[in-house]
Amino acid sequence: VGVKITKNAVDVLMDKVDEAMGILIRREVEEIEGVEGVEFIAVRGTQRAKIVEIHVKVKSSLPSEAVEMILKRIEGIKDKIPEVVHVIPVVKFYRDVRVVAVPVDANGN
Repeated sequence: VGVKITKNAVDVLMDKVDEAMGILIRREVEEIEGVEGVEFIAVRGTQRAKIVEIHVKVKSSLPSEAVEMILKRIEGIKDKIPEVVHVIPVVKFYRDVRVVAVPVDANGN
């Protein structure tokens, strides 16, 4: 009994993600239109009351209304997973940068 309590306490302190929950959360978030990727998921709390932190990538060209809808959908995870009581979404914006090489002389240099 003591070992199980200690293991649970260490898991909480180390932000260990229940793999099944992590997969479920990742699937839910990746299906949200506008989310380009999930970079990080952390789950804190007890077995009955979990706080989830999720870092997602979105294009910097998205309008603020679209970003707001993404945030609301991410926060809606707590309605789908009963033990999640709070969701902290972190949005990371990125630009899709393309590099084009243009030759400067007739030899292609």
